[in-house]
Amino acid sequence: MRLAHLVNLLFVLFVVVYYCLELNIETQTIFWNLRNLLLCTPYILLYLLLECWLFPNYVRKRRVRVYAVVCLILVVAISAIWTFLIRPHITEDVNISYFSFLRWTVCFLMCLTLFFVVTANNMFAFSFQIEREQEHIVKTKLQLELNLLKYQLNPHFLMNTLNNIHALIEDDRDKAQDAVRTLSKIMRYMYYDTSKERVELSKDMEILQSYFELMKLRYIDGVDFQFNVPEEIPHVKVAPNLFVNIVENAMKHGISYGHASFVHFTLEVDDSHVICKVRNSKYEHKNAADSTGFGVKSLKKRLDLLYPEQYEYKVEEAENEYFVELIIPVQ
Repeated sequence: MRLAHLVNLLFVLFVVVYYCLELNIETQTIFWNLRNLLLCTPYILLYLLLECWLFPNYVRKRRVRVYAVVCLILVVAISAIWTFLIRPHITEDVNISYFSFLRWTVCFLMCLTLFFVVTANNMFAFSFQIEREQEHIVKTKLQLELNLLKYQLNPHFLMNTLNNIHALIEDDRDKAQDAVRTLSKIMRYMYYDTSKERVELSKDMEILQSYFELMKLRYIDGVDFQFNVPEEIPHVKVAPNLFVNIVENAMKHGISYGHASFVHFTLEVDDSHVICKVRNSKYEHKNAADSTGFGVKSLKKRLDLLYPEQYEYKVEEAENEYFVELIIPVQ
């Protein structure tokens, strides 16, 4: 809006200069005639009304039609009052003649031009400002939604892990204490590092490995846990807590107390993508029908917000196993 105000002011100054500069035909010189400043009164008045009252009170409040009608009435009224009532006393020409109507026409056209210039500049700046505000609102809304999903995921993960530790307390207190320390490490990461937009992939894998350690404490026998990541993870950044959701879902639905089970996690990183692969055994659980799929829905929603049309999420189901693959771009 500041640029629009500046352009409008320059236009009014141009009109003032136009009226105040005169040409001496005999000497062929240009000189200032400051007495002609009075002739600029209707244009300065209209400019002030447009900038300080009409545009802010009508257009900004979405009353464009009223603004247009009021402005046109003012243009006619100001040019008529100035030409027929005020100017004759200034120029000492009180007789209304053909030249008076000609002067009114010139004044009317100048006021009309001023109206269009000021309105066009302000409308352009105002529309640009609205567009920026809408973009800011959309970004803010997306960020709030993303934060909400992030904090919805953390309690979901916490509740499942606390249930695991509760099961350990009765069987092995030492292992339960180790689990609490590991959980403390995970929760510090969740409540401090995940507030960042992106985190180091190596840090995210470190926390995911701690989660695997928690699950190994609970399932001593009968479950084949594999955590395969590169020995040296490249220094790339990803959105926090994406992979833990897939692993948690695999743990929840792929482990059975009565059968041999497995959960295999593999991470691959190339020049342009981070590839997460999770393979787990498949069993029918009694509470499967009660599952809401909240974790997977949250994950997909976050992916849509973080990597719109840039990620791949693939699920394959065989007779005895599930396979999930997530591919996100390197940033």
